[in-house]
Amino acid sequence: MLLGSSGAFDIVIDATGSQVGIAYQVQFQNEVGKPTNLQFECNGETVSHIKELEELLVGEIAANEQQKVRTYTVRWKWNYETGNTEEEIQKNDSIDTKEANEIENYAFDIIINGTQIEPKQG
Repeated sequence: MLLGSSGAFDIVIDATGSQVGIAYQVQFQNEVGKPTNLQFECNGETVSHIKELEELLVGEIAANEQQKVRTYTVRWKWNYETGNTEEEIQKNDSIDTKEANEIENYAFDIIINGTQIEPKQG
């Protein structure tokens, strides 16, 4: 029985050595070749579009934190036979087969923006 295709990649944000706190946001640009039924999972959330994934990849690293590294593991999956009804499964199988034959590469750029934050008082 085929289960589809899946994998994972890490996004590491490292503020080691910084004397200030940072607010960070991960963005994805120049996306090309995404299979329609490909999904992403990060922090226990599953999303269908990479722009939705951006919402899960934001945070802050305070200047006084001992651990100044954040690692996000992004899992992706392109399941075999998606849908809840026989009709949906057949429709998605047709889409998957067409895209598997046409898409050579799925690619995107990862941009991490960091902004200095004011120290918290107290």
